[in-house]
Amino acid sequence: VFAVIAIAIVATGCSLFDFGGGDLMPLSVGNYWNMKTTVKTTVDTVVNDTTLFYGRTEIAEKVTLDNEKEAFTYKSGTTNSSYSFDTMGVDTSYLVKEDTAYFSYDSLSQTTGDYQGPVKVDIGTIWNSDDMKFEVTAKEDVTVPAGTFNAYKIAMTDTTSDTMWRWMAKGKGFIKMYSSKTEDSTHSKEVTTELIEYKVK
Repeated sequence: VFAVIAIAIVATGCSLFDFGGGDLMPLSVGNYWNMKTTVKTTVDTVVNDTTLFYGRTEIAEKVTLDNEKEAFTYKSGTTNSSYSFDTMGVDTSYLVKEDTAYFSYDSLSQTTGDYQGPVKVDIGTIWNSDDMKFEVTAKEDVTVPAGTFNAYKIAMTDTTSDTMWRWMAKGKGFIKMYSSKTEDSTHSKEVTTELIEYKVK
């Protein structure tokens, strides 16, 4: 689930856990998360360009896969500023929470799910999924437009060794994501995705 969400956020311009009291990715039909991504480009220490993107993820329905496992239909993609999906930018996958791990399926007929991460984690937990390394590094308060949340901070490192940071709150789901990259001696780019509005059951 971790990698699924990471990919979805990156795709919008921009994978989950049980901490004993609530999943970091609450899987109930009707849940949704509306997000705003800000891309800030700096040239010679001067902010040269700021671009906004909007995105949404939602749990649309509960289905039964061909392998007879129950799954939740997970839709994610770009939207307009009113958070209506752009029909050209919506991805659909199917999420299954098993006893110890989360798995993602690309279709109802996929036989074996793709490992997304463990169900239970703590600070220091490390796992790998979809060519990315995940590590829970801290638990801290983080403030976004949707409110202030006590969230787990997760470092996500890809094959290029670039690190993105994700904040997830138990019982709430995705809260924030941040990455910063220096492209050359004068150019840098910061990407911040924040939760604007959500509904969880």
